[in-house]
Amino acid sequence: CTRKWRGNKTSWAYIAYGRYTFAVRHALKMRTFLKPIVLSIKIKFVLVLLNHFFNINDIIRGNFMKRIFSYIFPFRLNNYTSKINGLLEINLINGRKTLDTHRSNYSYGSLQKILHKGLSEIGFNKNTDRVLVLGLGGGCIIQTIREEFNSNAYIELVDIDSEIISIAINEFEINRFENINIIHSDASNYLKNCNDTFRSEERRV
Repeated sequence: CTRKWRGNKTSWAYIAYGRYTFAVRHALKMRTFLKPIVLSIKIKFVLVLLNHFFNINDIIRGNFMKRIFSYIFPFRLNNYTSKINGLLEINLINGRKTLDTHRSNYSYGSLQKILHKGLSEIGFNKNTDRVLVLGLGGGCIIQTIREEFNSNAYIELVDIDSEIISIAINEFEINRFENINIIHSDASNYLKNCNDTFRSEERRV
């Protein structure tokens, strides 16, 4: 059998109103409770998104807008003077640092794309365990080998210019990469005295 409600319509209205107000109050309490949590999640999401496209440290230091506008026109960040290479420029182009002379791109930028193609053409792969680089530049070859070829090969880099070495370490932070060795020397003198062999399984590189 079914139990019939003996109350009148007014009683039903009071019950419905009571449940409604209880639900609203509960929802408001939950909203107040969840509001900081939701806000925290939103902030974290925005930071992760920004960090994917930009460096958070640059945003904090005020370089965020520079990175955005560098897709329209380059920004000069620093100038260095080398006794060997003359005037060297650190520029921000397309959101990334490049090392340039007053005439051409010296390291990173379009040169890195050419470098990647060159390494592919000579058959560079994960089986290459030792690499010799004559001329360090900004060290973009290290980034290319580590991040684009996913190789942990030992890399020996030789450069005659102490200013270039300093720029590569301080501006481009190449010391964050492991299994590398930087030698301050003239390349011709280095080759005369080098007894090591740098080769892949198929050919020398």
